Amino acid sequence: MKCIISGHNLNNGKSLEAYVEKKLHDNVEKYFHDAVTSIVTFEKVKNDFYANIEVHEGTGKKQHFDAKASDKNIYKAFNLALDKELKQLRRFKDRLDTHH
Repeated sequence: MKCIISGHNLNNGKSLEAYVEKKLHDNVEKYFHDAVTSIVTFEKVKNDFYANIEVHEGTGKKQHFDAKASDKNIYKAFNLALDKELKQLRRFKDRLDTHH
């Protein structure tokens, strides 16, 4: 999976990028092994950090999932957005599976 990480009004550090790539790869792979890309955008507005995660799944249905969160800690903002994203992925995966 290709992971694109960018920041607005801040400079992403190497440790943040490594953390984001590892968490995304480990968690998204549980639901979609063929996920094409994920785009993570961080933004700082006053004292808060905003995290936006967009994942394009690889099942051919051309679905993309978007989750946003904010917090005073950039890592916590990312984790909150990731939790929302994983909930969406889990629900979509359940709809794809046949329950016979």
